[in-house]
Amino acid sequence: MERLFLLVGTHFLGDFPFQSDWMVNFKGKDFVITVDDKKKLVARWPEVLFYHVAVYVSTMYLFMRVCGYHPTAQGVAVDAVTHYFIDILKCRGVIRWIWLDQLCHLTVRTSLWYVGWL
Repeated sequence: MERLFLLVGTHFLGDFPFQSDWMVNFKGKDFVITVDDKKKLVARWPEVLFYHVAVYVSTMYLFMRVCGYHPTAQGVAVDAVTHYFIDILKCRGVIRWIWLDQLCHLTVRTSLWYVGWL
């Protein structure tokens, strides 16, 4: 049960305080800046979302390892891929409420904990 609480806690750390303002602002739209009256693409939104997911999964993995747990490779991969696609649905307006987004993420982590992958 301690492992499950750790998974829930690291979810909220990785999804909120460890997510930069840049990630929040551009994981749903391209990051474009204007230089000398010309628009320059800095990063496409899927790339920004990838960075967010990398921070999210790294947070979980590092905290789990420090606490003596060993998440499986398939568990980490499933967590990352599902987080990416859930956030795409949120960014595109399919998932409109933050609580539904969070419920989806926590359902994935709880399921992965239950089968012993995280």
